[in-house]
Amino acid sequence: MIDDRHAVQDLYAVQDLYARYSECVCDDALEDWPGFFVEECLYRIVPRVNHDRGLPVSLVLAESRGGIIDRLTAIRNTMVFAPRYMSHAVTSVRVTGREGGDLLSRSMLTVHQTMSDQPTGLLLAARTFDRLRFDDGVLRFAERVVVCDTESLPSTIIYPL
Repeated sequence: MIDDRHAVQDLYAVQDLYARYSECVCDDALEDWPGFFVEECLYRIVPRVNHDRGLPVSLVLAESRGGIIDRLTAIRNTMVFAPRYMSHAVTSVRVTGREGGDLLSRSMLTVHQTMSDQPTGLLLAARTFDRLRFDDGVLRFAERVVVCDTESLPSTIIYPL
């Protein structure tokens, strides 16, 4: 636990960011997604085995807000996939430290997916390791690393995690 008189405020800000981020994805408001990141950022989805071995191979990688905008453009305009609804459940949110002005945090993430003609199913279970920064008075992701527990996902990862 961080010995800091601002620890409760930091935790509240981080939980609020995660809640707004999940709402953005679950409400299909993806045009707002890039705004959750600072301009120079890292967004990475990596299998646990690669993360634990320090291997750089990722399932998804964006190295700036521009990369995230490219991903959004692909989702909206070029990818072909069956309609689906996403549900993010973020738990065990914890601020693990500070580096400079950044907050370091981690959480547990499960994502459920509902296809229009199928029952809801678990898409993935993951851990997140994030670096967060106040940018223009708004807490944003400077780095978001999502570590999936499996290498074999039951479906492709289309929407943000």
